[in-house]
Amino acid sequence: MLYNAAIEEGANPEVWTNSNIEIMCSQQKRLGLSYDWDRVLWSHQKSYYKFDQWFFLKMYERGLAYRQESYVNWCPKCATVLANEQASGGRCWRCNTVVDIKLQQTWFLKIREYADQLLKGLETLEWPENVKTMQRKLNQCLFGI
Repeated sequence: MLYNAAIEEGANPEVWTNSNIEIMCSQQKRLGLSYDWDRVLWSHQKSYYKFDQWFFLKMYERGLAYRQESYVNWCPKCATVLANEQASGGRCWRCNTVVDIKLQQTWFLKIREYADQLLKGLETLEWPENVKTMQRKLNQCLFGI
């Protein structure tokens, strides 16, 4: 949303985003919120997203990331693809514009390739049993496992 707001204001999106982050942080500090401000990560900074890119490249190198055409929810006003949850009722959750369904080249990850392995590895984790149960149920819904 900040990116679109920056465009509407004719501002550089990075400068606009950083300025808004500074404002929000100062407001939270005034409220006395006790975050460790030295350990905060911002997802638009290279030091953060470089790991997403590295992870994606590793999946691509192993044949686990691929492209194909798929129908997507497109908001023409926000100029972005929306998740099904963001296009509930056929309208954009941000601006209430009617969403277009369009065919587009999209990246997919073959996460099902690892479903069995992930479930087996779940038993080795020192997680609360209720969290493990939720993960098993999620895998069952997603993969029928």
